[in-house]
Amino acid sequence: MSSQNTGFLVFLVAAVLLVFGPIQPYGLVVRTVYLIAIPTSLWFALAHWRKRWRIDALTNDRVNRMLCSVVAGALLVGSYQAYTAKHHFECDQLVQTDDGTDCVGDYVRVKGGDIEEAFIMALIAATMIWVAVAKRD
Repeated sequence: MSSQNTGFLVFLVAAVLLVFGPIQPYGLVVRTVYLIAIPTSLWFALAHWRKRWRIDALTNDRVNRMLCSVVAGALLVGSYQAYTAKHHFECDQLVQTDDGTDCVGDYVRVKGGDIEEAFIMALIAATMIWVAVAKRD
């Protein structure tokens, strides 16, 4: 596996751990440790296996396109779920700051899907689809 695919896979694992990893029962120290330890261990393991596998350039390209396609599919599913959700949460009081706005109120439940979140995920998914199907040298 190429170093590009290894880095991409490690980044995906780190992002999933960052978004979906547990916080409450363990605390910030444990979260920081597993956010560093798991991706680093995966990187070393993939670097070790990369030397043994000796995958050619065409297979590396296909692996990269497959990873981009999987990410795009997951984002499209998330976009659909955000758009069709029965409710989402919004801040009820915003204040203007130098670089935008900050929430100073509470997050309240609002009926309907989150169109902005769905649009952003669909836009990122479209970018990943473009990367997956783009012509390469």
